[in-house]
Amino acid sequence: MASLQRVLFECKHYKRKVDQGKLHAFRSVLDDIQDAVPTYGVFVTTVGYQSGASSLPETYGLTVLEPA
Repeated sequence: MASLQRVLFECKHYKRKVDQGKLHAFRSVLDDIQDAVPTYGVFVTTVGYQSGASSLPETYGLTVLEPA
């Protein structure tokens, strides 16, 4: 039998690059729904991330996607 996994996405179109606060808020949501099912977070934006926010994904196990 396959094990269950859950992936939570947050997709936003901001005017400015995403800061640490937005990633912390998303991480808090993930922490709130942790239960027996492993939950992974993916944050998607069209404008990129501020330099202070770039270290958070690795620290908290988030995946971040941005335009190439």
